[in-house]
Amino acid sequence: MNLSFEQRAEIQLRSLHGADQKQVTKAILTLNAMEPSAISGNRKLYKILAPTDTPLYVFRGSPRLRLVLAIDGEDCKVVDIVDHDLLERLLPRPSRLSATR
Repeated sequence: MNLSFEQRAEIQLRSLHGADQKQVTKAILTLNAMEPSAISGNRKLYKILAPTDTPLYVFRGSPRLRLVLAIDGEDCKVVDIVDHDLLERLLPRPSRLSATR
C-alpha cells in the first residue's frame, strides 16, 4: 500500500509522547505492510460517513487514538490522528446510525 500523510497528521504524530507515539507508529507500519485487498477484512478498520468524494476510514492507532484515513485503491493517506472519544461523538459508526433511527 502507498502510504502518505497530510501535514496535520504528521504534526500530530510528532507531538505524541511515550506509549501513544509507539503504538500509533506500530499501527502505521501495519497499515503500510497491508495489502489493499486485506483492508475490508481488518477488524481495526471501519468506514465513516463523511461528505467527501474519497471514502474515509478509521483505524485503531492506540487504545485512545484513531487514524483517519482516505483510501483510494492502493493509495492510503493519513488525514488526521484524533482522540477516540471525540471521534465517536462527532461521527458515529454507520451501524449505530441505523439503530438510532
